[in-house]
Amino acid sequence: MTIKKAFIAEIEKEAVSTKKILEAVKAENFAWKPHEKSMSTKSLAIHIAGLFDLVNLIVQTDELDLKSADFKVPSINNTTDLTNYLDASVAACILSLQQMDDNILENVWTMKMGDYIISKTSKASSIRTMALNHLIHHRGQLSVYLRLLNIPVPGMYGPSADEK
Repeated sequence: MTIKKAFIAEIEKEAVSTKKILEAVKAENFAWKPHEKSMSTKSLAIHIAGLFDLVNLIVQTDELDLKSADFKVPSINNTTDLTNYLDASVAACILSLQQMDDNILENVWTMKMGDYIISKTSKASSIRTMALNHLIHHRGQLSVYLRLLNIPVPGMYGPSADEK
């Protein structure tokens, strides 16, 4: 199995878990935050749905400067908008991986904020850490939001306590 096929298989699996948790997010809770320094539920959910787009950036570019980046996020007004955004992000991500040559995964990709280098590593490592691990981290964070809102938490890698 090639590296890109392994990434595609993992992304397809993580997309299922991600969709389950985003489907649990309801518009009436979009503005809720567990703490004043926390993202709102809506901002966190949109960030999660769009993290698959980061794979495209990694595959198609050599760097991302967060200081000058202009991320285009669709209007999200309800759970359906959120899951549609996820579906589009995942589809584009998989297509990008399918069309690339495995060899580009060895190339260096840089994430920076102006002159400050956040990460400078291979594209394969960047996909793993900056996109997929980042996604899983925030998905776990969203599961805590759901728990605090008393919304049943869907299982990600098997049944959750709410599904038993």
